[in-house]
Amino acid sequence: MNTMQRILNTLFQAGLKLALVVAFMLCNSLFLRAQTFTYRVNYRFDNATLDRNYMQNAQTLASLDSMIAANSGNLSEIEIVSYSSPEGNYSYNRNLSVRRAVAMQRYLTATYPELKDKVSVNPGVEAWDMLRENVVADTRLSENARRSILEIIDGNAAPDAKESALKALPEYKSLYSRYFRSLRYAEFALRIENSAISAADNADSTISEGQDTTATATSGEGQATTGTATGATETSGTRTSGANVPGIQYATGEDFIRPDYMDNAAAMREIRRFFSSNDVRSLTIVGVATPDGPASLNESLALRRAQNLADYIIGMFPEMEGRINVVSAGENWSGLRSAILGSDLFTDAEKDELLAIIDSNETPDRKEVLLKAHPAYGRIESDIYPVIRSASFGNIEIEGADQAAPVQPADTTATIPADTTATQPADSTHAGLPGVAGGSTYVPVVTSRPREYTTIAAVKTNLLYDAVTALNVEVEVPIADRFSVMVEDVFPWWETGNKYCFQYWEMGIEPRYWFNSWDSRGSEKLRGFFAGPYLMSAKYDFQNDKEFNYQGEHWSAGISAGWCTAIGSRKRVNLELSLALGFLSTRYRNYLPMDDYSKLIRNPYKNGSAEYFGPTKAKVSLVVPINIPRRGEEVYHD
Repeated sequence: MNTMQRILNTLFQAGLKLALVVAFMLCNSLFLRAQTFTYRVNYRFDNATLDRNYMQNAQTLASLDSMIAANSGNLSEIEIVSYSSPEGNYSYNRNLSVRRAVAMQRYLTATYPELKDKVSVNPGVEAWDMLRENVVADTRLSENARRSILEIIDGNAAPDAKESALKALPEYKSLYSRYFRSLRYAEFALRIENSAISAADNADSTISEGQDTTATATSGEGQATTGTATGATETSGTRTSGANVPGIQYATGEDFIRPDYMDNAAAMREIRRFFSSNDVRSLTIVGVATPDGPASLNESLALRRAQNLADYIIGMFPEMEGRINVVSAGENWSGLRSAILGSDLFTDAEKDELLAIIDSNETPDRKEVLLKAHPAYGRIESDIYPVIRSASFGNIEIEGADQAAPVQPADTTATIPADTTATQPADSTHAGLPGVAGGSTYVPVVTSRPREYTTIAAVKTNLLYDAVTALNVEVEVPIADRFSVMVEDVFPWWETGNKYCFQYWEMGIEPRYWFNSWDSRGSEKLRGFFAGPYLMSAKYDFQNDKEFNYQGEHWSAGISAGWCTAIGSRKRVNLELSLALGFLSTRYRNYLPMDDYSKLIRNPYKNGSAEYFGPTKAKVSLVVPINIPRRGEEVYHD
């Protein structure tokens, strides 16, 4: 009887779990609303042809294709809205906008014939609203100039009359060069049903860096809200909001929350208050990284930041599991552009130069190189990057009344200093939560995520030395962002028949500065350009029969510079090229072998010292990084 009861209990529990899973799936399909993801492509002047190589179009179309491929079964609608810049005849621009939208429609239906009936076209004519946003944000304009421009834009005159009035302003030339290139665009708005499931499955897909709208909800014809939703949009039984929920800021290269970093303490309180007072049915979290370091690494880092914020929310509110979409927006070029445009840290000329780099057709990594070469880069790195390195909220759908639940503004006056002596985080209400610095009491159930690695050292050999049988080994250890220490040992030690000898023992040390920043926890370290001082010392014994016979010691100091890059498809091995320039001092002693080579006789007339300044080392080194699995790479669930 006891055995039968156990069997019945087991069957009952299994049936109950199955019923709960089915009920969850039904509720998910009934109550989780659709999400809209927006992508933007740009056009050349007076052109309706889609050019993949123009501005950020290549990255945008790759991300668009990835999203459609991952969610083709859940796509309910794709709306195309196109614009032209407000220059030239309004009627001509209306036709131009139509041609741009139709070109996008043809691209989609040719690439995905099954979506033919789901694509709609909605030309938006001239982009006056976008022009207005740029004018409002641009601190280079005087108040009088801004007021004059906005009076024209907001006036009741016809579009052609507005254009004529703008052209009469002395600021028109600068307005044209700063803004108009970005006003010629078309947007794809993808509506994905049950996106809490479909987008989560597609969490590895990335939104293009060059967009102004990374995960947005369209709010009407010819108008899209950028970034996060700008208010509460009423839908049947749900409310969509996002702007009044603060995001989390991240330190360089980090994907975990520091409560004492910037305004995170206040943001964490507001997030907790918001989710405590609202029945959130679904939400999207968008992670971004600054364009500093390899673009491929930053895409992964942005996704980890979005997942980190999602894990933090699930740790406090377990019922949110399965309702959060995490999206990587990669490098935050659009945020960088807006921040530079609205900052008073740069002169007008500097803004024009920086925006020209950001809007160029160069690859993201090439843009980074150009930015770092600009004299204003130090201000970008110290004042702009910390602001745009974040994970923020996109669409938040709330079940309930038509009016949004009140969300108190963030308490920006209350700051919690970092306690360097305590083991708990600054905000004790979040102690132990996953992804929060200092957390230790939360015990999660762990499921797997693709493992990532961090480089702790690299082992090298100089192929030029190896070619002449001068065996050698080098070990380099990264010690901080952009800094490493390399030690080397050269040790050929052989002789043949008392006629030939090649004995050389050298040891050296070389601190290095790397010009490319790297993720402090990643596997892209020790790559790029470097420079640093070196110091080495050696002893030697060289014999070539009776022609060349010397023993001695030397030391050398100077500057070494070089470049290291990954080779091979898997990037598991690096190739390093370097050259050193320095001062070398040596003391030497000459000797002569006896006729039968049984003994060596020192020559007292050929002893001395020598000094030299010039190239001292040349290297073509094979580098093998030593990587270990990164800590904290699991997905936490309650």
